Amino acid sequence: MFTTLLIAPSLALLQDTNPAAAAPAATPAPTVLFDLWMDDLRLALPSPKDAGLVRALGMIDARLGELPNELADQMPPMPPAMLPLLGRMALARKSLRVFSAPDAPLPFALRLEMQEPSAEAAQRVADTVFALLEEVGAPLGPVGANGLAMLEMPDGPPIDLGASGANFVVDFGGATAAPGAALAGLLPASARPLMTMRMDIGSMIELLGSFMAQQAPDEADEMIAVMDRLGLSSMSFELAMGMDAERSHSVLRMPGYGASLRTNGLLAPRMLGAADYAVVPTDAEWAVVTTMNAAGSLEFMLSMVADQMRELGVDDPLAEFTAQTGFDLRGDVVAHLGSSAALYSSKTTGGGGMLSIVGVVELANRDGLAATLLRARDMVDNLGATEADGYVRVRTFQHGADTLHSLVFPGLPVPLELTIALGEKHLVAGLTPQAVLGALGQIRSGGAGLLANSAFTQQLASDAIGAMSVQFVDAAAMASDAYGLSSLVCSAIANMTRSPGTQRDAGLVMPTYAEFMQGALATVAVARLEGDDYVERGRADQSMLVNMAGTLGMVASSPLGLVAGLGVASAMIAEARSSAASDWSDLGYIEDMGYMEDMGYIDDLGYTDETVPAEEPVDEPVDEPGDQY
Repeated sequence: MFTTLLIAPSLALLQDTNPAAAAPAATPAPTVLFDLWMDDLRLALPSPKDAGLVRALGMIDARLGELPNELADQMPPMPPAMLPLLGRMALARKSLRVFSAPDAPLPFALRLEMQEPSAEAAQRVADTVFALLEEVGAPLGPVGANGLAMLEMPDGPPIDLGASGANFVVDFGGATAAPGAALAGLLPASARPLMTMRMDIGSMIELLGSFMAQQAPDEADEMIAVMDRLGLSSMSFELAMGMDAERSHSVLRMPGYGASLRTNGLLAPRMLGAADYAVVPTDAEWAVVTTMNAAGSLEFMLSMVADQMRELGVDDPLAEFTAQTGFDLRGDVVAHLGSSAALYSSKTTGGGGMLSIVGVVELANRDGLAATLLRARDMVDNLGATEADGYVRVRTFQHGADTLHSLVFPGLPVPLELTIALGEKHLVAGLTPQAVLGALGQIRSGGAGLLANSAFTQQLASDAIGAMSVQFVDAAAMASDAYGLSSLVCSAIANMTRSPGTQRDAGLVMPTYAEFMQGALATVAVARLEGDDYVERGRADQSMLVNMAGTLGMVASSPLGLVAGLGVASAMIAEARSSAASDWSDLGYIEDMGYMEDMGYIDDLGYTDETVPAEEPVDEPVDEPGDQY
């Protein structure tokens, strides 16, 4: 220190009197476009409910190491250590960062790190990777003084990989050597980070635009213009997930996004109040309550498609819509809507599950929307009479003081009655009239609704009043419904890690129902504007299995579950029909599996011993109803 103090004045004098001797300017650090850090998954599950899952995850490496021998005749040749290494990398603490590299052949560089507990452990990983690459004949150069070796890629930039301190690193395009770390400052001080991510969308778009401009300038300009209109050119976001002794936490921050919403006319004129939560029954299983700006959203969407519409010869899409239907979307619908909406399922509106789902929208002009609904009813009735022979109709009926409009299918066993009704200040829609009547009763009750749900309030990180939007999943209620399905997933994990040749066993991956449900916490996410920043803070149960079961239960009881179920059923029906139509004895050949008549065998399956002589006639397929080829 004393030496530094003595020579510092001389160094300063030299810099002043001899500019040529000044140190060269530091090279600016590259822009970080994407930054991901993840903790070791096996260390990120401290809940006792996840102990069996942690044991199973710890056995994946050993199980993957057994597969090459077990499936030697069914897998391509690979070094025995490859699969265990990939499994280890998937679970290990790691970071991935993407940097700008505007002067390089590709406009980006990246660094992947597998963060080990010590330099010795990192070197063991590097030695394993080097051995694998040499075994497969990869063009790997010598290991340099920095511990990295170069892998020459024939059609791309070189890759440097090896041990750097306590990290095994893979550098693509010459990334910086600074080690990756969790982002600080997003989570509560009590929470240990498990995953953090930052993405600079604006810089990525700028870099991509510069790269595209060299190849296709017109397309690049069009892309940048679209991104500007969407507000993406100046957007970035940060995400963090962590855990403390009581629960898991998540934070999403989008700097400047609130200002973008205001600029584009998308911000609602007010934030959520107690009355907006009161429309949701206290016994809600899940709910989304949000503010909205219907008029601004419509105008924004129209501006986004304006150029494409003009290319199709449509200057005013809404005028075309009015000409075709007789409805003015702005004046007949959007102008009558208010500033908030909710979507939920509850016991009150149908015992829970899919058919209890209700949507509620605040009204600005009840009488105006009532007139629109009557006109829409008449249009549907006319179309049903002329185009569907009367099998489609809108049934308008009274139930007490309420007037309901239900879409019905007279004479057909259709198991739905989509229903709409208008309360004093809200439009209510549901899959059944009973759900809508339950929702109207909740609104008229004057109760606190969701704010009286203890599962919701105990997970609030701050007051829900003044929020921009709120999401709620009663994980305890949903998990109880999905416990069986979650148990099947856990059984699959347990069986996957067992071995036919050893006694390795993770034991019970899924806890008993009583252990599983004890103290289960809801999932709550509250989004609000903090200045010009959009910030969403979430809280959930500490157990990954509880949260997984809650998510499964919500999906199964939502329209997503209906769509997924219909998709699975359709696939099974299609497969059954395909199998029935592919009777080998009738068709005489297997067209889709590579049968070659002149070769006399099915070459894709490798049947070279039992051949069909080419001179023998092959039965021609018979064109019968129901056959598919």
